[in-house]
Amino acid sequence: IVYDIETDGDIFDVTQQKFIIAYSAEPGKENKMTYELIEKEWLQKFVQKLLDFDGYIVWFNNIWFDNPVIIHNVWWSQADIDNLNSKSIDIFHFVHHMAGKKISLNKMASALVGVEKTLSSWLEWVQLYKDYIKTGDEEKYTTFKLYCKNDVKMTILLLLYLLYYKRIALEGEEQQFDIQTLVANSCSQSVINNPITPDTQSNASIFE
Repeated sequence: IVYDIETDGDIFDVTQQKFIIAYSAEPGKENKMTYELIEKEWLQKFVQKLLDFDGYIVWFNNIWFDNPVIIHNVWWSQADIDNLNSKSIDIFHFVHHMAGKKISLNKMASALVGVEKTLSSWLEWVQLYKDYIKTGDEEKYTTFKLYCKNDVKMTILLLLYLLYYKRIALEGEEQQFDIQTLVANSCSQSVINNPITPDTQSNASIFE
């Protein structure tokens, strides 16, 4: 399952993040990806689905952000966060481990698979959400839903790229790896063993 959430709140404190929407995708018939919109009233059911899922959960910085945020928004259990993290493939942390630097989702996707975000920045999404809350403009709601869904698509394509080519070539450096290394370097234990120094700027920059 590949999933992404959109939130509102202090980006540095996952316990204060307010869940807005999410999109998830998983293989369906004929190996085509099936997308699902998750709104607030469906979040608890979705979280339970992830907890029960016998497979990998994929995203970009999900170990430190998305997984704890969705747990905090339905109930609190460190054991449930640990459960999600233990079966997560975190592409952001995998590339950080391999390249030794932070590389944003948009930069990776545009360089490797030729797909970019539908909005110029996360801040533009935040403004769209605020405008939607203020005006009830459904067109704005459709726009920020598309932004979230497209992020999931970008991540799926990145994952397929990594699984197929088993190498990354960014900023003039190429590294090869096998699938076992991909899993090992993107799991929660790898994140613990290879901590990332916080930026002075918003963590949202890694998604842009």
